[in-house]
Amino acid sequence: MGTTTRYARTRRDLLVAALGRLRSRFEGSVQVVPTDHIADDRAAVEFIASSLELMVSREVDQVAAILLRIELRNDPELRCLVDAASEPQENVLQHLAGILSNLGVDEPVRRASELLVMFDGILLAKIAAGRDISIRNMVSTYLSGVRAQTSPSQV
Repeated sequence: MGTTTRYARTRRDLLVAALGRLRSRFEGSVQVVPTDHIADDRAAVEFIASSLELMVSREVDQVAAILLRIELRNDPELRCLVDAASEPQENVLQHLAGILSNLGVDEPVRRASELLVMFDGILLAKIAAGRDISIRNMVSTYLSGVRAQTSPSQV
């Protein structure tokens, strides 16, 4: 307690500082990669799975993000900085929606939002529970299911 008060006077201040540090690390590591070339399911699965595997490899940051999201769930002022409406999450959502749109998927924004929820589950399963799951298989299965629901006129 004594050492943290040098940097943050309250627990909330400490959480804000941790969140700021985590966001800086995330923004510093993100590379905007063009996805206009992704026009088939195989390329989409590869790109999305590789991106998620990179997130999993940043275990310390992911654990911090999970804990902060849990800790801030009852603080509306700070929660908006880590929830689905946050700027980093919105950027990822739009990026995924663009990929799904390129593939002709119906309702690409809604489907991208579902994919982000799946990402959360995968991250939690791999990092917190140590589950050995195939990210590529999960992304491929999800995309196949979404494609099966896409109207034939869209494909």
